[in-house]
Amino acid sequence: MRSTTLFCLLVPLTHATTTEMVALPAAGGGAPPGPNLKATASKLDWAQITYDEGTVTSAYNVTLTSGTPSYTIYADAFALAGRWNDGKLYGLTNQGVAPEDGGCCADSFTVYSEDEPEGEVVDLSFVNDLFPDALEGYAWPTHTFDIVDDYMYLMVQYKDATLNAKADAIVVLELGTYEVVQTASGSDYFSFYEELSTLKTTSSESVFNIQHYSSSSSDTEEWHGNGVTAFTMKDGTDILAITHRSFNEAILMTNPYTSKTGGEIVQRFGKPGLYNAAGKSSSQHDFGGIGATEGDWNGMHNVYYSISPSDGSETITVFVNSDGGSSSVVYNFDINLRYESDVSSIDDTAFDTEWRSVSLPFQTGSQGGARPIGPQKDGSRVFVVASGGASKGIYVVSEDGEYENYGDGEGTYDPFVFYTE
Repeated sequence: MRSTTLFCLLVPLTHATTTEMVALPAAGGGAPPGPNLKATASKLDWAQITYDEGTVTSAYNVTLTSGTPSYTIYADAFALAGRWNDGKLYGLTNQGVAPEDGGCCADSFTVYSEDEPEGEVVDLSFVNDLFPDALEGYAWPTHTFDIVDDYMYLMVQYKDATLNAKADAIVVLELGTYEVVQTASGSDYFSFYEELSTLKTTSSESVFNIQHYSSSSSDTEEWHGNGVTAFTMKDGTDILAITHRSFNEAILMTNPYTSKTGGEIVQRFGKPGLYNAAGKSSSQHDFGGIGATEGDWNGMHNVYYSISPSDGSETITVFVNSDGGSSSVVYNFDINLRYESDVSSIDDTAFDTEWRSVSLPFQTGSQGGARPIGPQKDGSRVFVVASGGASKGIYVVSEDGEYENYGDGEGTYDPFVFYTE
């Protein structure tokens, strides 16, 4: 009997190497460019992150070094966030018209490009005019924004006369023209207090509504909006997502700019306080099934939507400044939309979902943000993290406890100013 030996050539699977350029603008007052900018502002610092998109499961697999962008940008500090879009860098700035008030405010943004490396200033003071009834004329872009398709979503803080406190709203501008885009219902802005609030003090009333209270001081913040993004889910649902620092939570709602029935809360994640009519908090919600073992949260920043390349799951990543311990923490949770009309028992469990967290090698009480990279598999997720007020540059961290760091001494609001080479 004749035998035949079969030889098999094993060809290793290959994955694309990804190189990201991540800008590290300082989070500060955001002074705009002037005629002598090159003499007064240094070149914007960049980090380069290199990893295998399909196999990276640990920060140990990532190279984090100084980066050299395709063109030089001369920038000082932003107030506070920036975004990269279509070869241009946009950063919130303050020309001295808006107050500098705890992260707020901006009266302009500056656009940097290869043709304008020193930046072109776009005035945003007209946003103030959209809120004619604001106390003391106080209504300004604050903290952050996002660019989605051809639109800029601005977080705005304004002093609401009825509430007698600083409330939060969204204003959307069309890129290029910078004209105001109205909501689907015809409003120039979307106010969370006007559209989604309750003044009632029972727990069940503040599940599908955001609790507010009438304040004795117009400087009270309800609730220090600091993160915003908009996206379309795989099933076609348009979502507007935000974070509140003082309320320690992320909120997902149907997008009021794409549908007249938009603006309905469909998911919350975090630990917002439950207040009495006098504005005193004695207890808190637990949205997302987080549990008491995760400690008392103090501050949440920024919100980032992603789809896992490995299994297609849709998640949100947020930065928690403190969960009661000595570290800031990255939380990543599964999107699990719940409509009030489909919930039989309205309590905190309405928004239970799966989540995971990574404690960071630093702690900061202000700013900070995170986003995932790689295949995003449970147990081996990897995140790019901005250290915010800790001024330790950016990190790459992973669920196995490994981390890399670049730019110690620099305070960057979030890690969302990046492009892929």
